[in-house]
Amino acid sequence: MDLVTGPVMWTGMFDLVLSTFATTMLVIQTWRAATSNLTVNESVNWKRYDHFLLPNNMFVNPFSRGILRNILEFYHLSRTAELPYSKRTVLNKKLVNWYEH
Repeated sequence: MDLVTGPVMWTGMFDLVLSTFATTMLVIQTWRAATSNLTVNESVNWKRYDHFLLPNNMFVNPFSRGILRNILEFYHLSRTAELPYSKRTVLNKKLVNWYEH
């Protein structure tokens, strides 16, 4: 058995599969963060932050402006100050209960 068809080939194939999987996961996670305007830390620890909690302890993202505007902001094609927050904003530290309407 020569090295090209033996362990070197299998190691190369394993590396290709592993790097393809890791790259795919990186792209998916980046796309999710960009479309939701939410970091991994915020999505994991949302219960610790008051601005993500509604009075009944439900999650709300006050920074999301919709997928298109979130992507524009992620790629710095628009500035944050130019885009108004959606109905899910924090007003005087009280969250609007938009989900009840």
